[in-house]
Formats: sequence, structure tokens, C-alpha cells
Amino acid sequence: MHSRNADYLFLFPLQIEASATLKRFKARRVARWKNGSCYRIEYRRYRCDVLVGGSAHRVVDVFRSWEQWSGFRTTCHLAELNIGLFGFAGALATELKQGDLCWFEELHCLHEPVLSTEAQGFSRPRQGRLLTSSTIVAQQRERVELRAQTQADAVDMEAYWIARELQSYGRQLSCCRVISDDGREDLPAWVVGLFEAKTSRQMIQRALVSAVTHREAARWLWRMKRAAGKLSQRLADEIEGIVG
Repeated sequence: MHSRNADYLFLFPLQIEASATLKRFKARRVARWKNGSCYRIEYRRYRCDVLVGGSAHRVVDVFRSWEQWSGFRTTCHLAELNIGLFGFAGALATELKQGDLCWFEELHCLHEPVLSTEAQGFSRPRQGRLLTSSTIVAQQRERVELRAQTQADAVDMEAYWIARELQSYGRQLSCCRVISDDGREDLPAWVVGLFEAKTSRQMIQRALVSAVTHREAARWLWRMKRAAGKLSQRLADEIEGIVG
């Protein structure tokens, strides 16, 4: 049993988004489930739990596994934590560029009520609206239409659903996203297939197949890997500013 409570709960939908944070803070894995893992960071006067999903669709499942985990119940209570979702998002607003960091004020999903994010705990100014989509928004035309319809500034696949899950515990979510693409180009179908994978293993398998079957895939994947590494570092910088 640990003697002190976790002060922060950080959620990352994908390993590639969390990689720089886990490495920088020498996080150790303390639990593993079918849908993801929990890592623990001891840094200065803080202790943080970091939940990492196996795919964009699994972050709510990982949170539920963590909440039911006996190791969690012996160390803290959800009401004691500052809870933040971190990761990548695609731009809908034309002024957003790759690498821009956004703390969103509102979370939106089509045909659902708008949710407000948490103002306290992270001491970051919030602005703008993040739209959660159940599928990849691959076409530039789709992004223009969603921007006009919802007035959202960016789009992801997770934030709204984890925020709604937290509502059942009487909690709100803070939401930080770094822009991974500006949406000016359509994504090829094989790229969409990568992000629709249900697990990290399935994503890797699809990437390997794509590298063989599509001439441009290997170069695209290399560029994506380099860009993702820089974006992950951007999120780690932000977290270090929070707990530092």
C-alpha cells in the first residue's frame, strides 16, 4: 500500500502520444489490462497515475479498469485528483497549425449536449471547442463542413466520451490537445485504416502491410513517426510545466 495519494491522473488514448512523458519522468508500469496500462510517476512532490489506451476507442475502458483496480482504491479517491486528457487532435479552424497546443473550454459531440471542461487543477487558460467524432475525419471537405456546423476548433475521437464518463462521478475533465495536422490534405484510405485499428498491435500490423502494398506508405509513415515524436515531446513539456 502506498502512503500518499496520486495528485494527478493523466489519460492518453495512444502509446505514441504518451511515449515522451513516460520516458522523461521514468514512469513505471504498475498495472496492465487488455485495453491498456497504468503507469506511475513520482516527481518532486507529486505522484501521478498515467493511463494509456491501446487505441483511440479504448480510453474509457482503460479508465474503468483503473477505477476498479484494487491498487487504485487503496491509494486515492477520484475526488482528490486533477484529471487531464492529453493527446493529438486534427485542426478544424484554419488558424491552427501542427504543433499548436490547446486547452479547450468546451467539448462537443454531434447530437449531444456541450460539456464544459475543468477550470482548476492545471492553471491553464482555456478557450475554444473540441469536437469528438466516432470516425476519422479524413476529407478536407468534411472538416470544413464540421467547422461550419459546430464552430469547433479541432476534432478528436475520445474527449467527449471520457468527459461524460467522469460526469457520473461528479467530476469534470481538463483537456489538452496538440494539433497533429492542419487538415488541408485528404488522408488516404490506408491511413484511415491505421487509426481505426482496435488495438496497438493491429495498428502496427496494418502499418507493415501498408508499407508493402502502397508505394508512398513507407515515406509517409516515417514522416508521421518523426512528427509524432515531436508532438509527444510538446505534451511532455506541458506536463513538466504543470508538475514542475
